[in-house]
Amino acid sequence: MNRAGRSAAFPEARLVGAFKNVWWETFGGTPDPSVPGIHVISDDEEAKRTFLGLCAATPFTYVDGGGVDQARRVERMALRGVGSAGVLAA
Repeated sequence: MNRAGRSAAFPEARLVGAFKNVWWETFGGTPDPSVPGIHVISDDEEAKRTFLGLCAATPFTYVDGGGVDQARRVERMALRGVGSAGVLAA
């Protein structure tokens, strides 16, 4: 569903995407410093700030991943092993 379709179907929704560029192993145990920053995507800057506030106590580093149109790019980073700076992980 594209942005116009989402807006029409869910006019009150505030969409934020995160944790799309890491694997499930990231969440087990102690934070690994080699884990890339968690990319947060949204077209709604206020919703993005709210999300970041809710996650402030977590041990992860969050990176502004841009708007919702960047979702596929961010998801593919995990599949290719690309870190938060867009560089292939070792």
